[in-house]
Amino acid sequence: MKTPLFSIIILTYNKFEYLNDILKKVFSQTYSNIELILSDDFSEEFPMSGIQKMLEGKTENIKNVIIRKNNKNLGTVKNFNEALRVASGEYIYGMSQDDELNDENVILDLVNFFMTNNCLIATGYRDIFDEDLKKFKYRLPKADDLKQINNDPITLYKFLCKDNFISGSCTVYSKKLIEKYGYFNEDYFLYEDYPKYLSITRQGVKIFFIERVLIKYRTGGLTSPIQKKPNSNLLRDLALTIRNEILRYNMFHSNREIREFEKKIFWIKCRIAKEEPGPLRIFFFLLFNMHRLIRFFKRKFI
Repeated sequence: MKTPLFSIIILTYNKFEYLNDILKKVFSQTYSNIELILSDDFSEEFPMSGIQKMLEGKTENIKNVIIRKNNKNLGTVKNFNEALRVASGEYIYGMSQDDELNDENVILDLVNFFMTNNCLIATGYRDIFDEDLKKFKYRLPKADDLKQINNDPITLYKFLCKDNFISGSCTVYSKKLIEKYGYFNEDYFLYEDYPKYLSITRQGVKIFFIERVLIKYRTGGLTSPIQKKPNSNLLRDLALTIRNEILRYNMFHSNREIREFEKKIFWIKCRIAKEEPGPLRIFFFLLFNMHRLIRFFKRKFI
C-alpha cells in the first residue's frame, strides 16, 4: 500500500501551554509517514528549547520536522502560506496550537479517504469542548449543514455565501489543490478558509466529507464560535470576503440577495466602528441604542 507523505502544520502564536498535548497526539498517530511543521507568527517569547525537548518524544513515523519563525507578525493567512511553501506532503492539515487530533487513526483514515475518493479537499466533524478539553459541548457541522456540504459545488457555493459552516480546523488539503488554485488569499489577515471555500466551489471543486471526528476543538481562540467580544480583524476579513467572493460574482445572486449582502457589510462596519475609540464610538452607541433612548424620553417627558 502507498504511504504518501502527510504534512501536519501547527500554527503557533504566543499561547504554548497546550502545545505538548497536541504534539503527543501527533506522535501517537498510527500512520507511518508524517512531516511535522511548526510555524510561529512572531510570538513574544518563543520557547525553542522547550519545544525541542517536547520533540524528543517524537516517534518513528515522524519523518521530518521543520520549525520556522516569522520575523514579524504576519497574521494567520500569511503564516499558513509560509508553512505551505516549505511543506513536502501530498496532503496537508493545518492546525491551531490549542486543538487536538481526535484519536490515533485520524491521519491514517484521512490518507485512505483521499486516495479512495481522489479528492482535492475534504472536511469532517469537529467536537467542541471547553477550554480544558474536558467538557464536550456539541458537534459540528450540524445535520442540516451537512446536507449542503454534500451538494454539487455551485449549490454549495450559494449556501456558503449565506454562512460558512465548514471549519478550517477540520479541513484537509491536497498539494494538488494548492498547485492548481493557489495559496490562501493574503488580502485577509485571519480568514484563510472561508474565502478559499467560496473561490474553489465557485470554480467547480467538490468538497468531500469524511464521516468521522477529526479534531477536538478548544473554545476561546481567535476564531472560536464562542467569543465575549467580536474580533475586529475577523469582521474586516468577513466584509472583504463578501465583497471579493460574493458581490463581485453577482451573476450567481438575485438583486434582493445583493442588497442583503450590502446591508450585511454595512452592519459589519458598524460593529467594527462601535469598538473604535473616539466620536465614531459615541455615534454608533447612539445608533444602536436609539430605541432605548426614545423609550426613555417618552417615559420621562410625555
